[in-house]
Amino acid sequence: MIHNGRAYRAHVLVIPYPSQGHINPMYQFCNRLVSKGTKATLAITPYISKSTSLKSDTVAIETISGGYAQASSIEEYLALMEAAGSKTLAELIQKHAKSNNPIDCIVYESMTRDD
Repeated sequence: MIHNGRAYRAHVLVIPYPSQGHINPMYQFCNRLVSKGTKATLAITPYISKSTSLKSDTVAIETISGGYAQASSIEEYLALMEAAGSKTLAELIQKHAKSNNPIDCIVYESMTRDD
């Protein structure tokens, strides 16, 4: 469907918390968005990409850096994810900004800690 010169009405980038139990629900959310005529891109870390068998003809799967290889603790991993993930997320957004389907909305799942 062409809408205002675009193939989709909107393009949503979905970023799950980078842990196994969080990927499938966000992937299913992406499928629901696609069923409503929205382009959905699921951004996951390379580690998650290699450890799952996520393949889709309808949901685009992209990777953003997670910093996993260098981390020795969950705290270090989260700090690396914030630094490396922010950089590669910005690059992903810029890549799509130059396409026929720029990202219109970002949905992310955060995890909070009780300190």
